[in-house]
Amino acid sequence: SALKAGDGPIRRVGINLAAPGDRRADNGTLWLDYPSVGGSSPDLDLEFKADKPKLLRRHARQMAGEGLRWVAASGIEGAESLRIPLGRPAEAQPVNCTVRLYFAELAAQQPGERVFDVSVQGRTVLEDFDIAAETVEQSGEEVSFSAPLPVVMKEFPAVEAVDAIVVDFAAKTGRPLVCG
Repeated sequence: SALKAGDGPIRRVGINLAAPGDRRADNGTLWLDYPSVGGSSPDLDLEFKADKPKLLRRHARQMAGEGLRWVAASGIEGAESLRIPLGRPAEAQPVNCTVRLYFAELAAQQPGERVFDVSVQGRTVLEDFDIAAETVEQSGEEVSFSAPLPVVMKEFPAVEAVDAIVVDFAAKTGRPLVCG
């Protein structure tokens, strides 16, 4: 049967971009595929904007690291903005949220070929972010599809929000790519 969104504010949700379906993580977070392709998902009125979006997918076994490798195994290139409504009225008191963003260089770009800024709630949280450079730093090896692709997770605690979380991506070189 189809999943239904509950009444009231959203307490925890994951958005898995270009994923083949919804999945619940071990910690209980429901990761919803976007765009929805794996069957009925709760309708969050999610707004995602991208310039000529390109959906990228790999198998989770091609990803390196612990944790949510399957989240980083898919993503959307060309991301511009993501708005996740929280199911709270605009006049509500602000709440603190933790925002975690997942990245992987799914197109085998090398350092310097994909550089972008990331803002959360209008505040720049990653400047000149380069997924490939981050993965080289983690693994000590060049980005290649012959080796497992490292997952890069960036966490931003105490993000103040009222009715939505808004994440913006601004290209500097190449096209921004985000997985979850």
